Amino acid sequence: MEIFESFCLPTVQHQTNSNFLWIIRTDPMLDESLKSRLLHLLENASPWINVMLIGSNENPEIFRELIFDRMFNEDLVWYGSIEIAKKLHTMAQSHFVLETRLDADDGLHGNFMESLQQDVFQNENAYSRGW
Repeated sequence: MEIFESFCLPTVQHQTNSNFLWIIRTDPMLDESLKSRLLHLLENASPWINVMLIGSNENPEIFRELIFDRMFNEDLVWYGSIEIAKKLHTMAQSHFVLETRLDADDGLHGNFMESLQQDVFQNENAYSRGW
């Protein structure tokens, strides 16, 4: 938890572009003290980022292909807005979805999201042709 708190979370929290949804999946049997600490961290970070905490061992790799109601139900979502996730999931059926996997000991450059989104939007025609 210390690595997540001191390294991973701040690199996501301080992105220059906050137009993204961060879905954190964790063991549904997570110790209650760790769950409480994680919820506290996310509550303090959430004014800057859209984040969801899901208690699930399922690991769908592609957001647009996941079965929404199975992954985003009130029993599994410990933190975050199911409504926002549903809206984004619906949009994902006809729009680009940029995904990456980030482990607790990983971090992102401060303008990672901004650079990634700019690159895709500037080269949208090339990407849509399978380039």
